[in-house]
Amino acid sequence: MGSKTEDAVKSFKGWQEALYLLEDETEAGKKTIKDAEKDKADRDKEKPEDVILKFDKDAKKKTYPAGKINAPKTATVGKVIEYILDIDIDNKNYKYKDKATEEDKKNIRWSLHVQGEAKTDKESTYITDKSKSGLYTYAKTEVVDNKIKLTIVFDKALKGKKVQIEQFRGTPDLSTKPDFVRTTTIKEPSTPKITIRDTAKLYLKIQGDDIESTEEERANDVLKSATFKIETPNTIHIYDDGKMSKLNLDGLKKVKYRYHDANGNKHDVCECKVYETWKMGRGSTSKEPIKSEKDSAQIVDYKAMNIKGVDAYKTYVLSNNDVYTEGKKIVTKNGSYTHLYYIASSEKITMIILPNGGLNYSGNNTLIKFKWHETLRKYSQPEVFAAFVGALAECGFSDIDSGGSSYKDGSSYPSRTHNNGYAIDTGYLDNTREQQFIDAMKKFGFISQLRGANKKKFNNTGNGGTLHDSHLHSGGSPKKGIKKFKPNYK
Repeated sequence: MGSKTEDAVKSFKGWQEALYLLEDETEAGKKTIKDAEKDKADRDKEKPEDVILKFDKDAKKKTYPAGKINAPKTATVGKVIEYILDIDIDNKNYKYKDKATEEDKKNIRWSLHVQGEAKTDKESTYITDKSKSGLYTYAKTEVVDNKIKLTIVFDKALKGKKVQIEQFRGTPDLSTKPDFVRTTTIKEPSTPKITIRDTAKLYLKIQGDDIESTEEERANDVLKSATFKIETPNTIHIYDDGKMSKLNLDGLKKVKYRYHDANGNKHDVCECKVYETWKMGRGSTSKEPIKSEKDSAQIVDYKAMNIKGVDAYKTYVLSNNDVYTEGKKIVTKNGSYTHLYYIASSEKITMIILPNGGLNYSGNNTLIKFKWHETLRKYSQPEVFAAFVGALAECGFSDIDSGGSSYKDGSSYPSRTHNNGYAIDTGYLDNTREQQFIDAMKKFGFISQLRGANKKKFNNTGNGGTLHDSHLHSGGSPKKGIKKFKPNYK
Protein backbone atom coordinates (compact mmCIF):
# COMPACT_ATOMS: atom_id res chain seq x y z
CA MET A 1 0.00 0.00 0.00
CA GLY A 2 1.16 3.47 -0.61
CA SER A 3 0.11 7.13 -0.41
CA LYS A 4 0.98 10.21 -2.38
CA THR A 5 1.55 12.25 0.78
CA GLU A 6 4.10 11.96 3.53
CA ASP A 7 1.44 12.65 6.14
CA ALA A 8 -0.34 9.33 5.57
CA VAL A 9 0.37 6.70 8.23
CA LYS A 10 0.15 2.95 7.65
CA SER A 11 -0.53 0.96 10.82
CA PHE A 12 -0.51 -2.81 11.29
CA LYS A 13 -2.05 -4.39 14.36
CA GLY A 14 -1.86 -8.00 15.54
CA TRP A 15 1.18 -8.82 13.36
CA GLN A 16 2.99 -12.16 13.35
CA GLU A 17 4.41 -11.83 16.86
CA ALA A 18 0.98 -12.98 18.02
CA LEU A 19 1.20 -16.02 15.79
CA TYR A 20 4.77 -17.25 16.20
CA LEU A 21 6.81 -16.85 19.36
CA LEU A 22 10.30 -18.40 19.48
CA GLU A 23 11.70 -20.12 22.56
CA ASP A 24 14.34 -17.43 23.10
CA GLU A 25 11.67 -14.71 22.99
CA THR A 26 9.72 -16.09 25.96
CA GLU A 27 10.44 -14.89 29.49
CA ALA A 28 11.95 -18.27 30.36
CA GLY A 29 14.04 -18.19 27.18
CA LYS A 30 15.33 -14.69 27.90
CA LYS A 31 16.29 -15.72 31.43
CA THR A 32 18.17 -18.76 30.10
CA ILE A 33 20.14 -16.55 27.70
CA LYS A 34 20.91 -14.04 30.46
CA ASP A 35 22.06 -16.75 32.86
CA ALA A 36 24.29 -18.28 30.16
CA GLU A 37 25.88 -14.90 29.47
CA LYS A 38 26.58 -14.41 33.18
CA ASP A 39 28.11 -17.89 33.50
CA LYS A 40 30.38 -17.22 30.52
CA ALA A 41 31.47 -13.89 32.01
CA ASP A 42 32.31 -15.66 35.30
CA ARG A 43 34.32 -18.31 33.42
CA ASP A 44 36.25 -15.64 31.52
CA LYS A 45 37.29 -14.04 34.82
CA GLU A 46 38.83 -17.25 36.17
CA LYS A 47 42.61 -17.48 36.08
CA PRO A 48 44.23 -20.49 34.34
CA GLU A 49 45.85 -21.65 37.58
CA ASP A 50 42.43 -21.76 39.27
CA VAL A 51 40.86 -23.85 36.54
CA ILE A 52 43.03 -26.76 35.42
CA LEU A 53 44.71 -29.07 37.89
CA LYS A 54 48.45 -29.38 38.21
CA PHE A 55 49.35 -33.04 38.47
CA ASP A 56 51.00 -33.88 41.78
CA LYS A 57 53.73 -36.42 41.02
CA ASP A 58 54.26 -37.01 44.75
CA ALA A 59 50.61 -37.74 45.54
CA LYS A 60 49.74 -41.28 46.56
CA LYS A 61 49.04 -43.14 43.33
CA LYS A 62 46.37 -45.44 44.61
CA THR A 63 43.40 -43.82 42.91
CA TYR A 64 42.27 -45.38 39.64
CA PRO A 65 39.56 -44.49 37.15
CA ALA A 66 36.53 -46.61 37.84
CA GLY A 67 35.39 -46.80 34.26
CA LYS A 68 32.18 -44.88 34.82
CA ILE A 69 31.79 -41.36 33.48
CA ASN A 70 28.35 -39.82 33.69
CA ALA A 71 27.80 -37.39 30.81
CA PRO A 72 25.38 -36.73 27.95
CA LYS A 73 26.12 -38.51 24.67
CA THR A 74 26.01 -35.27 22.68
CA ALA A 75 27.27 -31.76 23.38
CA THR A 76 26.48 -28.44 21.73
CA VAL A 77 29.20 -26.10 20.50
CA GLY A 78 29.62 -23.20 22.94
CA LYS A 79 27.58 -24.78 25.74
CA VAL A 80 28.86 -26.28 28.99
CA ILE A 81 29.00 -30.06 29.32
CA GLU A 82 30.00 -31.91 32.48
CA TYR A 83 31.73 -35.26 32.96
CA ILE A 84 31.21 -36.68 36.46
CA LEU A 85 33.65 -39.43 37.44
CA ASP A 86 33.23 -42.30 39.87
CA ILE A 87 36.59 -43.49 41.22
CA ASP A 88 38.06 -46.74 42.46
CA ILE A 89 40.60 -47.21 45.25
CA ASP A 90 40.67 -51.00 45.52
CA ASN A 91 43.50 -52.12 43.27
CA LYS A 92 41.61 -51.81 39.98
CA ASN A 93 38.74 -53.98 41.17
CA TYR A 94 36.33 -51.23 40.16
CA LYS A 95 34.56 -50.80 43.44
CA TYR A 96 33.22 -47.27 43.34
CA LYS A 97 34.27 -44.88 46.03
CA ASP A 98 31.57 -42.53 47.26
CA LYS A 99 33.76 -39.57 48.15
CA ALA A 100 36.54 -38.04 46.10
CA THR A 101 39.26 -35.88 47.67
CA GLU A 102 41.63 -33.21 46.38
CA GLU A 103 44.36 -35.88 46.41
CA ASP A 104 42.18 -38.06 44.17
CA LYS A 105 41.75 -35.11 41.82
CA LYS A 106 45.52 -34.67 41.52
CA ASN A 107 45.95 -38.31 40.56
CA ILE A 108 43.21 -38.44 37.93
CA ARG A 109 43.97 -36.88 34.57
CA TRP A 110 41.74 -36.24 31.56
CA SER A 111 42.36 -36.83 27.88
CA LEU A 112 40.47 -35.50 24.85
CA HIS A 113 40.94 -37.30 21.54
CA VAL A 114 39.13 -36.54 18.29
CA GLN A 115 38.09 -39.77 16.57
CA GLY A 116 39.73 -40.25 13.20
CA GLU A 117 42.84 -38.24 14.05
CA ALA A 118 46.30 -39.65 14.60
CA LYS A 119 47.02 -41.19 18.01
CA THR A 120 50.81 -40.94 18.01
CA ASP A 121 51.24 -38.16 20.57
CA LYS A 122 49.24 -39.03 23.67
CA GLU A 123 50.43 -36.00 25.61
CA SER A 124 48.79 -33.70 23.07
CA THR A 125 45.43 -35.09 24.20
CA TYR A 126 45.93 -34.08 27.85
CA ILE A 127 43.45 -31.50 29.16
CA THR A 128 45.89 -29.25 31.01
CA ASP A 129 44.97 -25.73 29.89
CA LYS A 130 41.99 -23.47 30.34
CA SER A 131 41.49 -23.51 26.56
CA LYS A 132 43.01 -25.13 23.47
CA SER A 133 42.26 -23.63 20.09
CA GLY A 134 40.32 -26.00 17.84
CA LEU A 135 39.40 -28.29 20.76
CA TYR A 136 37.78 -26.39 23.62
CA THR A 137 37.29 -22.81 24.76
CA TYR A 138 37.09 -23.63 28.48
CA ALA A 139 37.96 -26.55 30.75
CA LYS A 140 38.01 -26.93 34.52
CA THR A 141 38.58 -29.84 36.89
CA GLU A 142 37.24 -29.74 40.46
CA VAL A 143 35.77 -31.84 43.24
CA VAL A 144 32.05 -31.12 43.57
CA ASP A 145 29.66 -33.00 45.85
CA ASN A 146 32.42 -35.55 46.56
CA LYS A 147 32.79 -36.33 42.83
CA ILE A 148 35.49 -35.39 40.38
CA LYS A 149 34.00 -33.18 37.71
CA LEU A 150 35.35 -31.99 34.38
CA THR A 151 33.51 -28.97 32.97
CA ILE A 152 34.25 -28.25 29.32
CA VAL A 153 33.00 -26.09 26.43
CA PHE A 154 33.86 -27.49 22.99
CA ASP A 155 35.23 -25.34 20.17
CA LYS A 156 33.14 -24.81 17.01
CA ALA A 157 35.92 -26.53 15.02
CA LEU A 158 34.67 -29.86 16.46
CA LYS A 159 31.15 -29.45 15.05
CA GLY A 160 29.93 -32.77 13.65
CA LYS A 161 32.86 -34.74 15.09
CA LYS A 162 33.08 -37.34 17.83
CA VAL A 163 35.46 -36.89 20.74
CA GLN A 164 36.66 -39.38 23.34
CA ILE A 165 36.96 -38.15 26.89
CA GLU A 166 39.08 -40.53 28.95
CA GLN A 167 40.18 -40.47 32.57
CA PHE A 168 43.58 -42.04 33.31
CA ARG A 169 46.52 -42.25 35.74
CA GLY A 170 49.70 -42.87 33.81
CA THR A 171 48.94 -42.36 30.12
CA PRO A 172 45.62 -42.59 28.29
CA ASP A 173 44.76 -45.72 26.30
CA LEU A 174 43.14 -43.70 23.48
CA SER A 175 40.86 -46.65 22.88
CA THR A 176 37.11 -46.94 22.59
CA LYS A 177 36.72 -49.44 25.41
CA PRO A 178 33.46 -48.51 27.17
CA ASP A 179 34.99 -49.07 30.61
CA PHE A 180 37.35 -46.15 30.15
CA VAL A 181 35.87 -43.76 27.61
CA ARG A 182 32.88 -41.54 27.05
CA THR A 183 32.34 -40.80 23.35
CA THR A 184 30.55 -37.51 22.74
CA THR A 185 29.17 -36.20 19.45
CA ILE A 186 29.51 -32.44 19.03
CA LYS A 187 26.60 -30.70 17.32
CA GLU A 188 25.94 -27.11 16.32
CA PRO A 189 23.43 -24.99 18.26
CA SER A 190 19.85 -25.60 17.19
CA THR A 191 17.59 -22.94 15.75
CA PRO A 192 15.13 -21.71 18.39
CA LYS A 193 11.84 -23.61 18.08
CA ILE A 194 8.46 -22.00 17.85
CA THR A 195 6.97 -22.43 21.29
CA ILE A 196 3.64 -20.63 20.81
CA ARG A 197 1.42 -21.00 17.76
CA ASP A 198 -2.10 -19.68 17.74
CA THR A 199 -4.76 -18.24 15.47
CA ALA A 200 -4.15 -14.53 14.93
CA LYS A 201 -5.96 -11.69 13.20
CA LEU A 202 -4.29 -9.05 11.05
CA TYR A 203 -5.90 -5.61 11.06
CA LEU A 204 -4.96 -3.12 8.34
CA LYS A 205 -5.76 0.55 8.65
CA ILE A 206 -4.67 3.67 6.80
CA GLN A 207 -4.68 6.92 8.73
CA GLY A 208 -4.19 10.28 7.01
CA ASP A 209 -5.85 13.64 6.42
CA ASP A 210 -4.82 14.03 2.80
CA ILE A 211 -7.02 11.67 0.74
CA GLU A 212 -6.52 12.84 -2.83
CA SER A 213 -9.44 11.19 -4.66
CA THR A 214 -12.85 9.68 -4.13
CA GLU A 215 -11.41 6.30 -5.17
CA GLU A 216 -8.77 6.47 -2.45
CA GLU A 217 -11.39 7.52 0.08
CA ARG A 218 -13.56 4.50 -0.71
CA ALA A 219 -10.54 2.23 -0.45
CA ASN A 220 -9.68 3.73 2.93
CA ASP A 221 -13.21 3.08 4.27
CA VAL A 222 -12.98 -0.56 3.20
CA LEU A 223 -9.63 -1.05 4.89
CA LYS A 224 -10.86 0.51 8.11
CA SER A 225 -13.56 -2.13 8.48
CA ALA A 226 -11.66 -5.11 7.03
CA THR A 227 -10.36 -7.94 9.18
CA PHE A 228 -7.95 -10.48 7.68
CA LYS A 229 -7.84 -13.77 9.56
CA ILE A 230 -4.67 -15.87 9.47
CA GLU A 231 -5.10 -19.51 10.46
CA THR A 232 -2.15 -21.41 11.88
CA PRO A 233 -1.39 -24.44 9.64
CA ASN A 234 -2.17 -27.64 11.53
CA THR A 235 -3.16 -30.07 8.76
CA ILE A 236 -1.26 -32.65 6.74
CA HIS A 237 -2.86 -32.82 3.31
CA ILE A 238 -2.64 -36.23 1.63
CA TYR A 239 -3.19 -36.39 -2.12
CA ASP A 240 -4.32 -39.26 -4.33
CA ASP A 241 -1.08 -39.04 -6.38
CA GLY A 242 0.97 -40.28 -3.40
CA LYS A 243 2.15 -36.89 -2.17
CA MET A 244 1.54 -34.98 1.06
CA SER A 245 2.05 -31.46 2.35
CA LYS A 246 4.93 -30.65 4.68
CA LEU A 247 3.83 -29.32 8.05
CA ASN A 248 5.89 -27.48 10.66
CA LEU A 249 4.90 -29.29 13.87
CA ASP A 250 6.72 -26.96 16.30
CA GLY A 251 4.33 -25.81 18.99
CA LEU A 252 1.35 -27.76 17.67
CA LYS A 253 -0.78 -29.74 20.11
CA LYS A 254 -2.81 -31.54 17.46
CA VAL A 255 -2.46 -32.38 13.78
CA LYS A 256 -5.35 -32.98 11.38
CA TYR A 257 -5.31 -35.38 8.42
CA ARG A 258 -7.15 -34.43 5.20
CA TYR A 259 -7.26 -36.66 2.13
CA HIS A 260 -7.83 -35.19 -1.35
CA ASP A 261 -9.25 -37.70 -3.81
CA ALA A 262 -8.89 -37.77 -7.61
CA ASN A 263 -12.19 -35.95 -8.05
CA GLY A 264 -11.14 -33.01 -5.90
CA ASN A 265 -13.17 -34.03 -2.87
CA LYS A 266 -11.69 -33.30 0.54
CA HIS A 267 -11.97 -35.84 3.35
CA ASP A 268 -11.27 -34.78 6.96
CA VAL A 269 -10.16 -38.18 8.23
CA CYS A 270 -9.11 -37.65 11.83
CA GLU A 271 -7.15 -35.56 14.34
CA CYS A 272 -4.24 -36.79 16.48
CA LYS A 273 -2.54 -35.34 19.55
CA VAL A 274 1.13 -34.35 19.18
CA TYR A 275 3.82 -34.89 21.81
CA GLU A 276 7.60 -35.06 22.17
CA THR A 277 9.73 -37.89 23.51
CA TRP A 278 13.41 -38.84 23.51
CA LYS A 279 14.66 -40.15 20.18
CA MET A 280 15.47 -43.85 20.51
CA GLY A 281 18.12 -45.92 18.75
CA ARG A 282 17.33 -49.33 17.32
CA GLY A 283 16.60 -52.17 19.73
CA SER A 284 19.64 -54.23 20.78
CA THR A 285 19.84 -57.70 22.32
CA SER A 286 23.46 -57.28 23.45
CA LYS A 287 22.91 -54.71 26.21
CA GLU A 288 21.13 -55.04 29.55
CA PRO A 289 20.85 -52.68 32.54
CA ILE A 290 22.34 -53.62 35.90
CA LYS A 291 20.02 -54.34 38.84
CA SER A 292 20.41 -50.89 40.43
CA GLU A 293 19.41 -49.22 37.15
CA LYS A 294 16.29 -51.37 36.90
CA ASP A 295 15.42 -50.74 40.56
CA SER A 296 15.43 -46.97 40.03
CA ALA A 297 13.62 -47.07 36.65
CA GLN A 298 10.07 -46.11 35.83
CA ILE A 299 8.25 -49.35 35.04
CA VAL A 300 5.44 -49.96 32.56
CA ASP A 301 3.83 -53.35 33.16
CA TYR A 302 2.24 -54.30 29.83
CA LYS A 303 1.47 -57.84 30.96
CA ALA A 304 -0.68 -56.53 33.79
CA MET A 305 -2.86 -54.80 31.18
CA ASN A 306 -3.90 -58.28 30.03
CA ILE A 307 -4.12 -57.41 26.32
CA LYS A 308 -4.11 -60.56 24.17
CA GLY A 309 -1.14 -60.96 21.85
CA VAL A 310 1.03 -58.13 23.28
CA ASP A 311 4.61 -59.46 23.15
CA ALA A 312 6.12 -56.85 25.51
CA TYR A 313 5.81 -57.84 29.17
CA LYS A 314 7.58 -55.11 31.13
CA THR A 315 9.44 -51.93 30.16
CA TYR A 316 12.00 -50.05 32.26
CA VAL A 317 12.56 -46.35 31.47
CA LEU A 318 16.00 -45.75 32.96
CA SER A 319 17.27 -42.55 34.56
CA ASN A 320 19.28 -41.72 31.41
CA ASN A 321 16.07 -42.10 29.33
CA ASP A 322 17.18 -45.41 27.77
CA VAL A 323 14.38 -47.98 27.49
CA TYR A 324 14.77 -51.68 28.29
CA THR A 325 11.92 -54.09 27.50
CA GLU A 326 11.46 -57.73 28.53
CA GLY A 327 8.93 -59.82 26.67
CA LYS A 328 7.85 -62.97 24.91
CA LYS A 329 10.64 -65.10 23.41
CA ILE A 330 11.11 -64.08 19.77
CA VAL A 331 12.67 -66.58 17.36
CA THR A 332 14.42 -65.28 14.23
CA LYS A 333 16.63 -66.78 11.54
CA ASN A 334 19.66 -65.56 13.53
CA GLY A 335 18.60 -66.87 16.94
CA SER A 336 16.17 -65.75 19.60
CA TYR A 337 15.77 -63.03 22.23
CA THR A 338 13.60 -62.10 25.20
CA HIS A 339 14.60 -58.47 25.65
CA LEU A 340 15.60 -55.35 23.70
CA TYR A 341 17.52 -52.28 24.84
CA TYR A 342 16.83 -48.92 23.15
CA ILE A 343 19.47 -46.22 23.71
CA ALA A 344 18.09 -42.69 23.99
CA SER A 345 19.84 -39.83 22.24
CA SER A 346 19.99 -36.34 23.75
CA GLU A 347 17.52 -34.94 21.22
CA LYS A 348 13.76 -35.21 21.15
CA ILE A 349 11.43 -36.34 18.39
CA THR A 350 7.84 -35.42 17.55
CA MET A 351 5.29 -38.25 17.62
CA ILE A 352 1.50 -38.56 17.56
CA ILE A 353 -1.06 -40.61 19.47
CA LEU A 354 -2.91 -42.71 16.89
CA PRO A 355 -6.72 -43.13 17.03
CA ASN A 356 -7.41 -45.65 19.78
CA GLY A 357 -10.21 -47.32 17.84
CA GLY A 358 -8.50 -47.37 14.46
CA LEU A 359 -10.22 -45.60 11.54
CA ASN A 360 -13.60 -46.05 9.92
CA TYR A 361 -14.11 -43.05 7.63
CA SER A 362 -16.34 -43.09 4.55
CA GLY A 363 -17.64 -40.38 2.25
CA ASN A 364 -17.91 -39.58 -1.47
CA ASN A 365 -17.09 -43.16 -2.46
CA THR A 366 -13.92 -43.14 -0.32
CA LEU A 367 -13.30 -45.66 2.48
CA ILE A 368 -10.41 -45.23 4.92
CA LYS A 369 -10.59 -48.03 7.44
CA PHE A 370 -8.42 -50.22 9.65
CA LYS A 371 -8.64 -51.81 13.10
CA TRP A 372 -5.98 -52.66 15.69
CA HIS A 373 -4.99 -56.28 16.25
CA GLU A 374 -3.51 -57.39 19.59
CA THR A 375 -1.31 -54.32 20.10
CA LEU A 376 -0.62 -51.35 22.34
CA ARG A 377 1.84 -49.78 19.89
CA LYS A 378 -0.51 -46.91 19.02
CA TYR A 379 2.07 -44.15 18.56
CA SER A 380 3.83 -43.10 15.38
CA GLN A 381 5.57 -40.47 13.29
CA PRO A 382 3.04 -37.92 11.96
CA GLU A 383 4.05 -38.48 8.32
CA VAL A 384 4.23 -42.27 8.63
CA PHE A 385 0.59 -42.24 9.66
CA ALA A 386 -0.25 -39.80 6.83
CA ALA A 387 1.26 -42.23 4.30
CA PHE A 388 -0.67 -45.11 5.88
CA VAL A 389 -3.90 -43.10 5.55
CA GLY A 390 -3.10 -42.44 1.89
CA ALA A 391 -2.59 -46.16 1.18
CA LEU A 392 -5.83 -47.04 2.99
CA ALA A 393 -7.71 -44.49 0.86
CA GLU A 394 -6.02 -45.74 -2.33
CA CYS A 395 -7.16 -49.33 -1.72
CA GLY A 396 -10.47 -48.79 0.06
CA PHE A 397 -10.28 -52.19 1.75
CA SER A 398 -12.58 -52.83 4.72
CA ASP A 399 -10.63 -55.63 6.43
CA ILE A 400 -7.14 -54.26 7.11
CA ASP A 401 -5.81 -54.78 10.63
CA SER A 402 -2.62 -53.39 12.15
CA GLY A 403 -0.14 -54.67 14.73
CA GLY A 404 0.87 -51.09 15.43
CA SER A 405 3.85 -48.81 15.17
CA SER A 406 5.61 -48.07 18.49
CA TYR A 407 5.03 -47.42 22.18
CA LYS A 408 4.74 -43.90 23.58
CA ASP A 409 8.39 -43.84 24.71
CA GLY A 410 9.61 -44.64 21.18
CA SER A 411 10.45 -48.29 21.89
CA SER A 412 8.76 -51.04 19.91
CA TYR A 413 9.24 -54.58 21.29
CA PRO A 414 9.38 -57.13 19.67
CA SER A 415 10.60 -54.99 16.77
CA ARG A 416 14.09 -53.50 16.70
CA THR A 417 13.26 -51.08 13.86
CA HIS A 418 9.83 -49.66 14.69
CA ASN A 419 11.65 -47.30 17.08
CA ASN A 420 10.29 -43.73 17.07
CA GLY A 421 7.26 -44.91 15.08
CA TYR A 422 8.99 -45.10 11.70
CA ALA A 423 7.25 -48.37 10.73
CA ILE A 424 3.84 -49.97 10.88
CA ASP A 425 2.64 -53.61 10.70
CA THR A 426 -0.43 -54.89 8.88
CA GLY A 427 -2.03 -58.33 8.65
CA TYR A 428 -1.96 -60.16 5.32
CA LEU A 429 -4.84 -60.08 2.82
CA ASP A 430 -5.40 -62.45 -0.08
CA ASN A 431 -2.44 -62.38 -2.49
CA THR A 432 -4.04 -60.13 -5.11
CA ARG A 433 -5.18 -57.44 -2.68
CA GLU A 434 -1.99 -57.77 -0.64
CA GLN A 435 0.08 -56.80 -3.68
CA GLN A 436 -2.24 -53.82 -4.28
CA PHE A 437 -1.78 -52.68 -0.70
CA ILE A 438 2.02 -53.14 -0.84
CA ASP A 439 2.15 -51.03 -4.01
CA ALA A 440 -0.03 -48.34 -2.41
CA MET A 441 2.21 -48.18 0.68
CA LYS A 442 5.26 -47.79 -1.54
CA LYS A 443 3.51 -45.05 -3.53
CA PHE A 444 3.01 -43.00 -0.37
CA GLY A 445 6.60 -43.29 0.91
CA PHE A 446 7.26 -46.71 2.46
CA ILE A 447 10.56 -47.53 0.73
CA SER A 448 11.24 -50.75 2.65
CA GLN A 449 8.68 -53.52 3.19
CA LEU A 450 9.33 -56.99 4.63
CA ARG A 451 7.25 -60.12 4.03
CA GLY A 452 7.43 -63.43 5.87
CA ALA A 453 9.87 -66.16 4.82
CA ASN A 454 6.98 -68.52 4.13
CA LYS A 455 4.82 -65.97 2.32
CA LYS A 456 4.49 -65.33 -1.40
CA LYS A 457 7.36 -63.26 -2.84
CA PHE A 458 5.40 -60.07 -3.33
CA ASN A 459 6.88 -57.32 -5.51
CA ASN A 460 8.57 -54.42 -3.69
CA THR A 461 9.24 -56.53 -0.57
CA GLY A 462 12.25 -58.14 1.06
CA ASN A 463 12.52 -61.36 3.06
CA GLY A 464 11.84 -60.52 6.69
CA GLY A 465 12.23 -64.09 7.97
CA THR A 466 9.67 -66.15 9.86
CA LEU A 467 9.10 -63.26 12.30
CA HIS A 468 7.06 -61.62 9.52
CA ASP A 469 5.01 -64.67 8.51
CA SER A 470 2.11 -63.18 10.47
CA HIS A 471 2.32 -59.62 9.18
CA LEU A 472 3.73 -57.22 6.60
CA HIS A 473 6.32 -54.77 7.91
CA SER A 474 6.39 -51.36 6.19
CA GLY A 475 9.00 -48.65 6.81
CA GLY A 476 11.61 -48.64 9.57
CA SER A 477 14.08 -46.29 11.22
CA PRO A 478 17.01 -45.06 9.09
CA LYS A 479 20.12 -47.24 9.19
CA LYS A 480 23.57 -45.86 8.34
CA GLY A 481 21.93 -42.95 6.55
CA ILE A 482 19.68 -45.21 4.44
CA LYS A 483 16.01 -44.30 4.81
CA LYS A 484 13.27 -46.93 5.01
CA PHE A 485 10.50 -44.33 4.82
CA LYS A 486 10.52 -41.07 2.87
CA PRO A 487 7.47 -38.81 2.44
CA ASN A 488 6.67 -37.57 -1.06
CA TYR A 489 6.16 -33.87 -0.43
CA LYS A 490 3.94 -31.88 -2.77
